[in-house]
Amino acid sequence: MTCEQIGTELAPYAQQMVPNVQALGATQQQMYQQARQMGEKRRQEEALLTPLATAGALDPTGASKRAYQAALMAQMAKEKSENAAFANSALAKQNRAQSDQLVAQGQQMQANGRIQQLMQLAQQKNCH
Repeated sequence: MTCEQIGTELAPYAQQMVPNVQALGATQQQMYQQARQMGEKRRQEEALLTPLATAGALDPTGASKRAYQAALMAQMAKEKSENAAFANSALAKQNRAQSDQLVAQGQQMQANGRIQQLMQLAQQKNCH
């Protein structure tokens, strides 16, 4: 059996996975965009704390430093809450479900004796 014949026989199995791979890719792209937006927003919010940090370094009374520390702790708590909301969002749940579905589909295919045989043959022949 040639590499081309092996590929031809494996193609229908690979095609079965395409819809799940595409769906997972789409939700991952959406999650990436949301994470980028959240990161940009956080950079802006953290930049607003810079003057307070500077004032804290220059204030001999320590009041500005305490105010900065309180603002920083509030920012960290806000980000932790946002992270939890993001991880529990409908999109994140959809992404996990799609990932689980793709893994299950892959495991089913790995259990298929014919696919295993073709994959071993492809490896023996150094098919790429």
